[in-house]
Amino acid sequence: MLSWLESYLADRPCHVPIGDATSSPFIASSGLPQGSSLGPLLFIIFINDISSCFLYSNFLLYADDLKVYLAISCIRDSYLLQDDLRRVSSCKRALDLCTSYAIGNHDLQLKKEVVNLVVFFDSNLKFSSHLDFIMPKAYAMLGFVKRHTDQFKSPYAKLSVYAAFVRLRLEYASIIWSPERKKNFQ
Repeated sequence: MLSWLESYLADRPCHVPIGDATSSPFIASSGLPQGSSLGPLLFIIFINDISSCFLYSNFLLYADDLKVYLAISCIRDSYLLQDDLRRVSSCKRALDLCTSYAIGNHDLQLKKEVVNLVVFFDSNLKFSSHLDFIMPKAYAMLGFVKRHTDQFKSPYAKLSVYAAFVRLRLEYASIIWSPERKKNFQ
């Protein structure tokens, strides 16, 4: 079984398409064949222990998208985050006195806001940017629905169209950004 799995993963020629062009074939040093049946299972096995890398930080993992975060309130927190990032990249360098972060040789830029699955997070895990993003879209869609359902005789049909086009936008990922303050409902 192990030999079969090794033959499945080792020495597979790959290429990278960009627009109409395609790279020359090369042998990938890591990774899984994209679109394969075994790919998701092998990826889960590969990534399953990543939580052991984070002693101090929190993380969100969805498929191959990893977000690492830690509230930075003093220089020690900065060290702890950098320590976790180094552990992920298996880099064993001594801790520097810095507030910048890196994975391997790649410096990371601090972001005041990130987008994860079309949900906007700011550095304080507040969602005002997300609300600023979805509300105009929901109002525009509400106007569209109102204009195009005037002739509907059934209130249930109007409600169904509203639920499918407006409410869906408002409730997308609400379990994550769920408004905490009454002002967010206005």
